[in-house]
Order: sequence, then structure tokens, then C-alpha cells
Amino acid sequence: MVKTLWLGTWRLGGEGFGPSNLKESVESIEYAYELGIRHFDTAGFYAHGKSNEILAKLTKKYRSHLIISSKGGLVWDTPNSVKHDASKEALTKDLHETLKRLQTNYLDYYLLHWPDPNTPLERSLEVLIEFKREGLIKKWGVCNLSITELNAFEKFIHSLNEDEILHQVHHNILHQQNEILEIGAKLKLRNIIYSPFEQGLLANPISRYKNQPIGYIRKRNTYFSNFKIHQKLHFLERKLKENGIEKKEYAFYWLLKDFRCSDIILGSHSIEQINSIFTAIAYIQKQEDFYQNLEKELIFE
Repeated sequence: MVKTLWLGTWRLGGEGFGPSNLKESVESIEYAYELGIRHFDTAGFYAHGKSNEILAKLTKKYRSHLIISSKGGLVWDTPNSVKHDASKEALTKDLHETLKRLQTNYLDYYLLHWPDPNTPLERSLEVLIEFKREGLIKKWGVCNLSITELNAFEKFIHSLNEDEILHQVHHNILHQQNEILEIGAKLKLRNIIYSPFEQGLLANPISRYKNQPIGYIRKRNTYFSNFKIHQKLHFLERKLKENGIEKKEYAFYWLLKDFRCSDIILGSHSIEQINSIFTAIAYIQKQEDFYQNLEKELIFE
């Protein structure tokens, strides 16, 4: 059940998720480092670059001990609207701006954040491969590919001599991407799971997210307003409560047991949140047999 844990930095910049405290954000990434997390996931797109700038406070101290991953392919078209642009010009601009904000001369990983409908996938990936040749990144990868795009990607990677290609997938109990993970495993990609708690919905009470202001990221997430999903979650919470388990613990166990997933990105912005996740992991490891038996009774689709 061992997975590599990453810390995601989207929320650190305080944009789209409600109020954020700079001091608290900085303390959270330093605390994650103290607990042994070395992989940090970011993107120039996050909070108009502010998340990069906060993460830089860690890279300045511990760069040689960190694995920094960033992504390109989403750009701010206006202060409030985003577009897909994975052209060579856009990716090059994003990478160099990201390096500057992070105050480093290389990234460990750089991934295509989303495919660009106006740029052939292979052309975007050739740019990432060139970045690797230039020494600007150590490894490259892809995110959010459809089944059709992954099948096309298979033909592309057969001609390459890459020891490892990263593959970020949005996958959790609510948002299951089993076929995507199967293809990733078949292609020997490194499947990295993001949004394991579906932006908090699998970690906190549903009532916490009522009446969210327009402009919040969760406002656009239909799981937060879907009555059928809420019914399923209430059933899950009730069943787990009978066994003395929190929803967050089961959601995390559900991923830990999946051999197709090698890494999990945790989205946290406070010491309290990080502590709660590590507490859940410790509990799961002690009660693994119990969870396995519960899994036979509880099927969530």
C-alpha cells in the first residue's frame, strides 16, 4: 500500500478557494517538508503564478532535496478567463516564467496540463522532449488525456526511449477513471492521482460547502450540487460511521489499495489539514485487515 505522497500547491496562492493566509501557506509547505514530503506539484496557471512564488520560499532553502513538478498548457486569457494553449511559444513562455518565479534553473518534472484542441498532441509533447534535451527539465509527462488521446499517445511513445513518463489522472471514489488508469498501467506510465478528496467533498461534511460564492472553483464542480451524489455520500458516511471510520480515511484507503496508482497528490494549505491526512494514513496502516473486510461489504460506484 506504499505510495509516494506529493503536496499540491493550487490553493496556496489564495485564488478560487476562499480566503488564504500567506504565512499559513508558507508554514504548511515547510511543515510538509519536515514530515518527509519531497514532491511538490505546481503550475504557472495556479493563482496567476502566486503559488509558484510561495513554493519558491521552500526551493530557496532545500532545492537539491526537492522534486518539483509543474505543468503548462493553460494560460490566463484575461484576468478572469482561461484558455488552452499548448503551442511551442506558450509552453516555452510558461516554463521560463515558472523557473524564474521558483528561482531555479531546472524542473524535475514538467507536464502538459491539458491538451490544446488547436495544437496536435504530438507537437506539444515534442516541445517537452526538447526541454529535456536542453536540461531545463529532467522528465516530462501528460495530464487529463482522454481514452482516445491516450491510445494516440501509445503510438507516439513507442518511438521514444524514455525511462519514465508521468501521467496525472483525476481519480477518486466519485470521479472514477478506471479505464484511463488501465491504459496508463499498460503503457507503463507513472499514474499520479490528483484530487483524491474531490476538492474536499470526500473529506468534509457536505454542509460545509453550501452557498459558495460565485467565482469559487468548487462552484463549477457539479459534484457539489448533484443531489444523487449527495445521497450516495450520505449512505457512505452512515455506513462508515457504523464502523467508526471517517469518510476521508476510506477515500484515502480506496486509493492506497489500488496497485495502478503510484503517487497521490494531496491538496492542503494548512498544518491542520496536513496533520489530519497523516493521522488518517497512520490509522489505515494499523487497520488494513479491517478495511479489506469492509471493502467486501461496501461497493461505491
